[in-house]
Amino acid sequence: IEMLKQEKEELLAQLKYLLGGNLEASVRTEAPAYKEFNHSLIELTERANNKNPFLKARVYDKKSAQNRLSSAKAAYIPDLMAIAAYNQMSNQEDAWTASLGIKIPLWFLSKEQAKISEMKYMSRAASNTAADTENSLTAMVHGTFEKIKTLQRIVSLYKGSILPKARASVKANETAYSSGTTDFLNLVEATQNLNKYEVAYWQSLVNYS
Repeated sequence: IEMLKQEKEELLAQLKYLLGGNLEASVRTEAPAYKEFNHSLIELTERANNKNPFLKARVYDKKSAQNRLSSAKAAYIPDLMAIAAYNQMSNQEDAWTASLGIKIPLWFLSKEQAKISEMKYMSRAASNTAADTENSLTAMVHGTFEKIKTLQRIVSLYKGSILPKARASVKANETAYSSGTTDFLNLVEATQNLNKYEVAYWQSLVNYS
């Protein structure tokens, strides 16, 4: 039983971490009680994606890398120069002339292109890491969810079908033995089966609750 309690706490602790520490889990000393697990897989997945601190860090890294890439692209825009001049013409009316130029140092293109390429690589790497983290987190939530739902089905099976049938079998064998229509070994076997199923039920309930 102690090993099952420890396994239960480890499972709840894992789900608590996946959900960003928002799942209450405490060690209970009283007999475990069955409580329906009503959380949906979509709800748990959304909570994990929104609250998990490790995924939050990867998303922050992704946004930071995208911002650095945007800054590098903005710095790639060269300086613009506007020149205006007033010309006095001998045979024509005086006129204004204007020109627009771009000031690009010789080293500018190669340096900025290398910086942008580096920022693009870092942005892609951060995006891939964030996506991989989200996929891994989703898979872990799905796996934990399926384990809990399986335990829930086992508990329900024992509670709703196996134990009632085992108890009915013991009562039937007690009645039959009292009336002399069955022997004592059948009653012993039915009682042993009931005890075995009750132990299995409490083990599954401790593991689930």
